[in-house]
Amino acid sequence: MKHLKLLILIAWLTVAYTTKAQIVVEAGNAESLLAAIERANLQNADTLSERLFILIPDGVYDLGERVLTSISGHNIALVGQSMEGTIIVNAPKVENEGISTTATLLNRGHHTYVQDLTLKNALDYYHSGAAGMAVCWQDKGDS
Repeated sequence: MKHLKLLILIAWLTVAYTTKAQIVVEAGNAESLLAAIERANLQNADTLSERLFILIPDGVYDLGERVLTSISGHNIALVGQSMEGTIIVNAPKVENEGISTTATLLNRGHHTYVQDLTLKNALDYYHSGAAGMAVCWQDKGDS
Protein backbone atom coordinates (compact mmCIF):
# COMPACT_ATOMS: atom_id res chain seq x y z
CA MET A 1 0.00 0.00 0.00
CA LYS A 2 2.88 2.39 0.78
CA HIS A 3 4.37 1.74 -2.65
CA LEU A 4 1.04 2.43 -4.36
CA LYS A 5 0.65 5.75 -2.52
CA LEU A 6 4.23 6.66 -3.44
CA LEU A 7 3.58 5.85 -7.11
CA ILE A 8 0.42 7.95 -7.10
CA LEU A 9 2.30 10.85 -5.51
CA ILE A 10 5.09 10.57 -8.08
CA ALA A 11 2.55 10.51 -10.94
CA TRP A 12 0.77 13.55 -9.51
CA LEU A 13 4.04 15.46 -9.11
CA THR A 14 5.04 14.51 -12.66
CA VAL A 15 1.83 16.06 -13.98
CA ALA A 16 2.42 19.10 -11.75
CA TYR A 17 5.88 19.77 -13.11
CA THR A 18 5.51 18.80 -16.77
CA THR A 19 2.15 20.26 -17.71
CA LYS A 20 2.33 23.61 -19.48
CA ALA A 21 -1.07 25.01 -18.56
CA GLN A 22 -1.64 24.58 -14.85
CA ILE A 23 -2.79 26.28 -11.69
CA VAL A 24 -1.64 24.86 -8.36
CA VAL A 25 -3.96 25.34 -5.39
CA GLU A 26 -2.62 26.05 -1.90
CA ALA A 27 -3.11 22.91 0.22
CA GLY A 28 -6.32 22.99 2.26
CA ASN A 29 -7.15 26.58 1.28
CA ALA A 30 -10.73 26.87 -0.02
CA GLU A 31 -10.21 30.48 -1.15
CA SER A 32 -7.20 29.38 -3.20
CA LEU A 33 -9.34 26.68 -4.84
CA LEU A 34 -12.14 29.13 -5.63
CA ALA A 35 -9.63 31.61 -7.06
CA ALA A 36 -8.10 28.86 -9.22
CA ILE A 37 -11.51 27.89 -10.60
CA GLU A 38 -12.36 31.52 -11.34
CA ARG A 39 -9.00 32.06 -13.03
CA ALA A 40 -9.47 28.90 -15.10
CA ASN A 41 -12.98 30.00 -16.13
CA LEU A 42 -11.60 33.31 -17.39
CA GLN A 43 -8.49 31.83 -19.00
CA ASN A 44 -10.39 29.07 -20.80
CA ALA A 45 -13.50 30.98 -21.90
CA ASP A 46 -13.03 29.78 -25.51
CA THR A 47 -14.15 26.24 -26.36
CA LEU A 48 -10.89 25.74 -28.28
CA SER A 49 -8.70 26.52 -25.25
CA GLU A 50 -5.82 24.20 -24.42
CA ARG A 51 -6.40 21.77 -21.54
CA LEU A 52 -5.82 23.60 -18.23
CA PHE A 53 -5.03 21.59 -15.12
CA ILE A 54 -6.02 22.74 -11.64
CA LEU A 55 -3.78 20.70 -9.35
CA ILE A 56 -5.27 20.25 -5.89
CA PRO A 57 -3.03 18.88 -3.11
CA ASP A 58 -4.43 16.75 -0.30
CA GLY A 59 -6.48 18.77 2.16
CA VAL A 60 -10.06 19.61 3.04
CA TYR A 61 -11.43 22.51 1.01
CA ASP A 62 -14.44 23.64 3.04
CA LEU A 63 -16.68 25.91 0.97
CA GLY A 64 -19.06 26.47 3.89
CA GLU A 65 -22.62 27.25 2.78
CA ARG A 66 -21.50 28.14 -0.75
CA VAL A 67 -23.39 26.22 -3.45
CA LEU A 68 -23.18 25.90 -7.23
CA THR A 69 -19.53 26.87 -7.60
CA SER A 70 -19.45 27.14 -11.37
CA ILE A 71 -16.92 25.61 -13.72
CA SER A 72 -17.83 27.52 -16.86
CA GLY A 73 -14.50 27.44 -18.68
CA HIS A 74 -13.67 24.77 -21.23
CA ASN A 75 -11.10 21.96 -21.21
CA ILE A 76 -10.52 22.32 -17.46
CA ALA A 77 -9.20 19.39 -15.43
CA LEU A 78 -9.54 19.28 -11.65
CA VAL A 79 -6.89 16.83 -10.48
CA GLY A 80 -6.57 15.95 -6.81
CA GLN A 81 -3.54 14.40 -5.19
CA SER A 82 -5.62 11.45 -3.92
CA MET A 83 -9.27 10.42 -3.68
CA GLU A 84 -9.03 9.91 0.07
CA GLY A 85 -7.03 13.02 0.87
CA THR A 86 -8.38 15.72 -1.47
CA ILE A 87 -11.87 16.63 -0.26
CA ILE A 88 -14.04 19.48 -1.53
CA VAL A 89 -17.05 19.94 0.75
CA ASN A 90 -19.95 22.31 1.22
CA ALA A 91 -22.79 22.42 3.76
CA PRO A 92 -25.82 24.17 2.24
CA LYS A 93 -28.51 25.74 4.40
CA VAL A 94 -31.33 23.29 5.10
CA GLU A 95 -33.91 25.68 3.62
CA ASN A 96 -32.05 25.47 0.27
CA GLU A 97 -32.39 21.69 0.13
CA GLY A 98 -32.90 20.35 -3.39
CA ILE A 99 -31.04 18.78 -6.26
CA SER A 100 -30.75 21.93 -8.38
CA THR A 101 -29.90 24.27 -5.49
CA THR A 102 -27.26 22.58 -3.35
CA ALA A 103 -24.57 21.21 -5.64
CA THR A 104 -21.00 21.61 -4.44
CA LEU A 105 -19.81 22.14 -8.03
CA LEU A 106 -21.82 23.10 -11.13
CA ASN A 107 -20.23 22.18 -14.45
CA ARG A 108 -21.23 24.36 -17.39
CA GLY A 109 -18.03 23.92 -19.38
CA HIS A 110 -17.11 21.62 -22.21
CA HIS A 111 -14.71 18.70 -21.77
CA THR A 112 -14.38 19.09 -18.00
CA TYR A 113 -12.27 16.38 -16.38
CA VAL A 114 -12.21 15.44 -12.67
CA GLN A 115 -9.78 12.93 -11.16
CA ASP A 116 -8.59 11.70 -7.77
CA LEU A 117 -10.66 13.81 -5.41
CA THR A 118 -13.75 13.50 -3.24
CA LEU A 119 -16.75 15.79 -3.54
CA LYS A 120 -18.91 15.92 -0.43
CA ASN A 121 -22.21 17.65 0.22
CA ALA A 122 -22.68 17.94 3.99
CA LEU A 123 -26.30 19.14 4.00
CA ASP A 124 -27.88 18.39 7.39
CA TYR A 125 -30.08 15.65 5.93
CA TYR A 126 -31.73 14.81 9.26
CA HIS A 127 -33.19 18.30 9.60
CA SER A 128 -34.12 18.93 5.98
CA GLY A 129 -37.58 17.37 6.02
CA ALA A 130 -38.92 14.45 4.06
CA ALA A 131 -36.88 14.86 0.88
CA GLY A 132 -33.35 15.50 2.17
CA MET A 133 -31.88 15.81 -1.33
CA ALA A 134 -28.53 17.40 -2.14
CA VAL A 135 -25.89 16.66 -4.73
CA CYS A 136 -22.17 17.19 -5.12
CA TRP A 137 -21.92 17.54 -8.89
CA GLN A 138 -24.49 19.13 -11.17
CA ASP A 139 -23.53 18.61 -14.78
CA LYS A 140 -24.90 21.03 -17.34
CA GLY A 141 -21.78 20.87 -19.48
CA ASP A 142 -20.79 18.92 -22.53
CA SER A 143 -18.60 15.82 -22.33
